[in-house]
Amino acid sequence: MGKMGVGSIVCLAVPYLKKALTIEDAVEKVAETATTMAKTIAEVTEKVAEDVADVLPDGNIKQEILEVEKFAEEVDKDAKKVEEFIHKLDHIKEEIEAMGESIMNAAGERTEKENKEKKKKKKKNTPSSNL
Repeated sequence: MGKMGVGSIVCLAVPYLKKALTIEDAVEKVAETATTMAKTIAEVTEKVAEDVADVLPDGNIKQEILEVEKFAEEVDKDAKKVEEFIHKLDHIKEEIEAMGESIMNAAGERTEKENKEKKKKKKKNTPSSNL
């Protein structure tokens, strides 16, 4: 596969990459919103459970409320892990976008250079009209 083939593949792949990144952005926004909501609900649930457990006498109900509090703490921790993961994915996406731009720029420069070289060759091979 020659330079033209590679250039063609890159040119064909770019629109699909852009579409994939657009879809990824939408999914990321939904994931961030869901994570934020889960974290907020977990924090509120944890606080309410703690307050309720403080006023209840020892017994089964208090134990159940303390279990709810522990569960809410775990959900909050998991939501924070998901947020960290989303931020890592953002970083990876930015690196991929930078590589894609770099490849496109290099392909564009190469194509431009090849076009200039072709024009020079044509000028050399074209008989002079001054003769």
